[in-house]
Amino acid sequence: MHVISRNLSSKCIDGAVVCEYTLSGQVDDELVELLKKNQDFSEKQFGGLRIFTCKNEWLSVKGMTGDTILYITCQKSDVRRIEEYILNLLQSHQGL
Repeated sequence: MHVISRNLSSKCIDGAVVCEYTLSGQVDDELVELLKKNQDFSEKQFGGLRIFTCKNEWLSVKGMTGDTILYITCQKSDVRRIEEYILNLLQSHQGL
């Protein structure tokens, strides 16, 4: 799985930005489990899908299993750090 595109979808009053990452494959349970490991994690079941939010001190990740999009909110100054985070996450996912 890899990133097909990244769009800056909105800017917040506090200087945060929302980046929309379109992935080459659907978010699956294994990727959600990786996100769950080191973050404040919450999820809801919606039919057979999992809607989730992961947060830590510098980012928030939102998504749903079966979808190809992840929404990441961070401060504008952390956008490069997010790029590295996503690449590392997807590489870890491929290694499973």
